[in-house]
Amino acid sequence: MDITTQQWLTLGAPAAVIVAAALAALAGYVTAALKLRELRLADELKSRAAYLANARAVAGEVYVPLAIELAELTRAYNEFRLRVDFDENTAPTGSVRRFKASCNRFDSAWTSLLQRGASAYLTLPLEEEIADFALFLIESLEAGETTRKLTLSPYFYGGWAPTIAVGRGNALAVLAALAKVATVLVRLAVFLPFAGVELRTKEEIVASPITSRQFETRFQESALEINALIKEVTLGGRLDQT
Repeated sequence: MDITTQQWLTLGAPAAVIVAAALAALAGYVTAALKLRELRLADELKSRAAYLANARAVAGEVYVPLAIELAELTRAYNEFRLRVDFDENTAPTGSVRRFKASCNRFDSAWTSLLQRGASAYLTLPLEEEIADFALFLIESLEAGETTRKLTLSPYFYGGWAPTIAVGRGNALAVLAALAKVATVLVRLAVFLPFAGVELRTKEEIVASPITSRQFETRFQESALEINALIKEVTLGGRLDQT
């Protein structure tokens, strides 16, 4: 049976309504997603502004001592690395002993600040960075090989969700492969590619012999980041420029 033009129009009208509704829902979803991201970023900026305001009030009691301890530790490492044979992973016994003592002094100073309640005034990024760095230093003092950690976390609309997997040692390669597969699956499962859902991995050195290049890399990167985070409070920095 032939379908007339009028019948086509009659059948097409409901379909057009459905398509229009779908497009409207799609537009609403996109708008809501962007608004959620905007609100999240605004909230994060306000929170960080509050952290900085409170932190600057105690800069002399907390941040300046941290800056001094970090500067002394950095100077000690710069002197130590001049005596390190990176090809053989060796250094003179006296140099090793002095640098280990410097690491222990830094850890003691950090512990002392925590015991006096300094963590209440530290910005969250700085507290996390110093805590990880101090642990790295202590773990590395007697390390015989480099240990890495790979963290797998989902990422939604510009914000991190809780970590869902952590791997060390031989598990690193397996977890890294799973992360790649999972990322592909997440992108396929999400209808909208701009929904901002993906899995990210972060690999870091958690311990390494103090005479190794791996230790040198982690030490310099962490010291630079900590110094920048301290100056963000004492001098103003990345937040003030946004």
